[in-house]
Formats: sequence, structure tokens, C-alpha cells
Amino acid sequence: MGAWGYKPCENDDAGDFFCTLTENGDAVRTIAKTFKNGSEDGQIRAAAHILAIIRKYVADPDLYAKHISKSIQMLKSLANDDEYLNDWDHPADAKRAIQRELRALRRCK
Repeated sequence: MGAWGYKPCENDDAGDFFCTLTENGDAVRTIAKTFKNGSEDGQIRAAAHILAIIRKYVADPDLYAKHISKSIQMLKSLANDDEYLNDWDHPADAKRAIQRELRALRRCK
């Protein structure tokens, strides 16, 4: 994976995810499919990040509850995956970034 930062959308996998997101026009369906299909880790982080952003602007929290829960579960797994974290030059920075993403998702509940 090519990356230029630790934020969820600063890597090649995330770029691929955004292309898919804009091509089919249905962000929530794309996000759900990303979680279900066991996509690349960078895509999962990007999907969770976009979900948190979308959720801020939606009046019906129940519409996204299962997706929020799934994204929290998947990001927790990444935050504790030494193999994934060690792909970064500074694993501790990557872990802190994921922890920030988790806090944002928990605020969405």
C-alpha cells in the first residue's frame, strides 16, 4: 500500500475506495459492501471515516447503527494488529490515528 500520511484517506487503498464510492452513487451500500467483503485495510479505514462524516448529517441514527458498530469492530481489530501497524514507518502514530478514528465513530452512536 502506498501511503503519504497516517490519516484514513491518505493512502492508495483509500483512493481506490473513493473511486468506487463516486462511480456507483450509493455511499452507504458501498461502505456496507466494503465491510462485508473483507476489503483492504486502507479501504476499511476510509469507509469508516466516510461513514462517520455521513452520520453527522443524517437525522435517523438507526439507519447507520449496524454500520457504525461494524466499523468500530473492524477498526479495533486493526488497532491491535501488529502486522498491519508495522507496515507503517511509525506504528505508534498509525495506532493513535486509528484510535482517533474510533473516538469519532463512537460519538456517532
